[in-house]
Amino acid sequence: MKPKTIGILGLSMLAVLWGCGADGSGASAEVMSKSESGRTVLTRDLSSGEMELVSFDSAAAPQTRDIIRTGWIKMHVDDVDGAARQIRQMAQAAGGFDEESTIRQSRTAAASAELILRVPSGDFVSILDEIEKMGWRESRNSEGEDVTDQLVDLDARIRAAKSEETAYIDIMSSAKQIAEVLKVQGEISKVRTRIEQMEARQLSMKRKASLSTIHVTLTQNDVVPTSSNPSWAKQSLAGSVSTLQGFGRAAGSTGIFLAVTSPIWAIPAFVIWWIIGRRRRNEQAQPTG
Repeated sequence: MKPKTIGILGLSMLAVLWGCGADGSGASAEVMSKSESGRTVLTRDLSSGEMELVSFDSAAAPQTRDIIRTGWIKMHVDDVDGAARQIRQMAQAAGGFDEESTIRQSRTAAASAELILRVPSGDFVSILDEIEKMGWRESRNSEGEDVTDQLVDLDARIRAAKSEETAYIDIMSSAKQIAEVLKVQGEISKVRTRIEQMEARQLSMKRKASLSTIHVTLTQNDVVPTSSNPSWAKQSLAGSVSTLQGFGRAAGSTGIFLAVTSPIWAIPAFVIWWIIGRRRRNEQAQPTG
């Protein structure tokens, strides 16, 4: 018999055994077959009628642990810009990169910066130690998530799903009726979607495990007055001069306003002044009783 025919008959036998295990109780039935790489399990959820092919290769057990590490450190430094630049260079030299950075400067508040670094996991602790040497450390925290078992499970499921996809492709190549072809194509599309989703998740977890994340917060130290800064007496004198200049500007503005508007108020003011002066002269000219 041809290998393709043998494969189809094998799947048919598995399907028969699978159907015979159904008891309508909502449990699951499993049919196992040995392969060169390990164990393959064909699982059916009797409550939903869906099939899942799972395989596990005991020889592929990982020798190292995959851990997603994340750290947070808050520092007080003398020069925020310089420290941020040095930290970015440190990450790049280790083979990482600066994922995000924000620097804030204000006249009323101390300068600050926030950086998010992605660095190789092997340099995670050493880079935190180097950052801590840049100034006064306010806080430092780190955590790790072991995703080794999740990656092993994903790898097994991906390989099993690819085997399932290959089996469906073989079945479709021997299908005679259009209805059968369309049905198998639908199953292939579902399996391919599941494979792509699992591969995307696997890739994301591997990247996070290989490149740890460090959140850095930098704050400028308080500036201490030095001899180059103005003394309190000079500051007071400068304030007084500024106040007098303000009064002078106000007086000058008032004078200019009066000069410009003089045609309006000068004549009435002269008439009033003349009337008041005449009354006073008449009162002085009258004889006293």
